[in-house]
Amino acid sequence: MDNFKGYVYTIFSGVLLGIAVIFTALQWGNYSDITAFGPLVRVPTIWLVLASAVGGLLAYWLIRLLANGAAILLKVRAARRAGGQRSATGESAASASPPARAPDEP
Repeated sequence: MDNFKGYVYTIFSGVLLGIAVIFTALQWGNYSDITAFGPLVRVPTIWLVLASAVGGLLAYWLIRLLANGAAILLKVRAARRAGGQRSATGESAASASPPARAPDEP
């Protein structure tokens, strides 16, 4: 089953990459009119396509970063709650951790 899934992923991603390359090549030499906070600006369409691709990748990585940060915060909260439950059951925080070493005396 994994072999079939590998073929499907490879073919699907290859087709999408091919479509993206063809789309980008067809935009070469064309111009678009955009308004950015006022005046009308004539910009090569290839720059808009590339800026859109970079923006999409940046948005993807920022969403992943946000999700990973939220997961870390949830783990920390769960660990704190587990520590609070331990102290609520009668164990002290000192008994849950290993004993501290005595300082070396001269």
